[in-house]
Amino acid sequence: MVNSPGDEKVGAAVTLGVLRATRPRDLAVGLGFAGAATAGAHAVARRLTGHGG
Repeated sequence: MVNSPGDEKVGAAVTLGVLRATRPRDLAVGLGFAGAATAGAHAVARRLTGHGG
């Protein structure tokens, strides 16, 4: 494998086995956190812009 300058982190992640298949539970937890963060950001934005009701 030929690495370009600046690709050291990518090569290290592959070498250390950090990249792996996503388990269904990990996917569900990740999507849950993403949804909660999105909802929270929208709530804050509505409050800051005065469109929250």
